[in-house]
Amino acid sequence: QLVSICIVTSIILIILIILVAYIISKTLTKPLNDINKEVKKIANGNYDIYLKEGKDEVGVLASNINIMSKEIKLRSDKLLDLVDSKQLFIDNLSHEMNTPLTSIYGYTELFEKADLNEEQRQKAITYIKKETKRINEMYKKLLILSYKENNSVEKIKVNINNIYKDLEVELHDKYEEKNINVSYTTNVEYIYGDEMLLSLAISNLVRNAINNSDNNTNIEVNTDFDEKYYYIKVKDEGYGISNDDIEKIVEPFYRVDKARSRRDGGVGLGLSIVKRVVSIHNGELLIESEIGKGSIFTIKIPKNNN
Repeated sequence: QLVSICIVTSIILIILIILVAYIISKTLTKPLNDINKEVKKIANGNYDIYLKEGKDEVGVLASNINIMSKEIKLRSDKLLDLVDSKQLFIDNLSHEMNTPLTSIYGYTELFEKADLNEEQRQKAITYIKKETKRINEMYKKLLILSYKENNSVEKIKVNINNIYKDLEVELHDKYEEKNINVSYTTNVEYIYGDEMLLSLAISNLVRNAINNSDNNTNIEVNTDFDEKYYYIKVKDEGYGISNDDIEKIVEPFYRVDKARSRRDGGVGLGLSIVKRVVSIHNGELLIESEIGKGSIFTIKIPKNNN
């Protein structure tokens, strides 16, 4: 009887031990199984996961995997946005290049096949020259957009008054065409930077202001400074920009008014150029605008830029 009791007791104890061991193993391995399932989701491209965190080793591992999945998702989204942005840029560039090239090709065919009088010939030549110049301008602006590193340019003392004098000569015909009064004032003699790029940025802002202003209005170009920064402001009395468009207007090829921009010969690269130039100078482009009341574009450059 004693032996029988011992055997039964041993069997019961073994069964209990197995059950307890099974429960303990399940309890210990469940978090690892959960981690395994979620990691498989990450491997399949699903980064929206969350693992229960804790203070033990498994809990810390779960916390690190949560951080990793969030970081991977963030970088993946940025990469997708970059791909979309590059594709949009290529699509827009293709469209912008195709329009003048198609026109040039059409006029050259006209020269070959049609019997044109002198007036028609001059009109066709003028149009071809205009479209060729447009392609050339686009090419030069795309070269500027290719600047990526701050050390791509040498920063020297740039005389702002000289830039303003050159702009008055360069843009005089555009002022006269719309009878726009452009005034240049400065409290700054020199700014450290690349003279060609700074001149290009200011020129683009002034051209933008002219193109987006009515006849007989005013444009103010002013340079000032404080303890840390130089400020180059271009203020116009033009059409203004909506809040939705302000976010997008510095994107390459973006136009607020596509019809008017095309009529004025713009390709939507001007403000992208300005933003890139400002970035090369470690600065910031600020935009204030209100529909019907004009805009203020401010180039903000650190004083210690040298």
